[in-house]
Amino acid sequence: MLDQFSQKRRFLRLGEHVPVSYRVRGEQESHNTITENISIQGAGLKAESYIAPASPLMLELNIESRVVRAVGKVSWIANMPHSNRTRFGVEFIECDPLDSEYLADFIENRVNKRKDQA
Repeated sequence: MLDQFSQKRRFLRLGEHVPVSYRVRGEQESHNTITENISIQGAGLKAESYIAPASPLMLELNIESRVVRAVGKVSWIANMPHSNRTRFGVEFIECDPLDSEYLADFIENRVNKRKDQA
């Protein structure tokens, strides 16, 4: 099911605010933020400080009643206007298959719920 979903929704990003804790791999300090958007392949986040492109990140996404853990890498970064904050994209490069399936189901359910409300 996950493979079929990922093929159909390959570039779909759901505008959803999900709490996230992340840290650069090898560092102790963790940071908390929320997603701006999320897909089964990655997420858009905001940060208080600069993160170098290609930095490996350890992520914990708090999705409803479950914590989804993933390893990601920073794919892009942009300064936010009139702010010291940055926006950055993370590509998920490692994720437990059960967590990936949970994330895919979460996104699919949210998309369907929004279609029903439209």
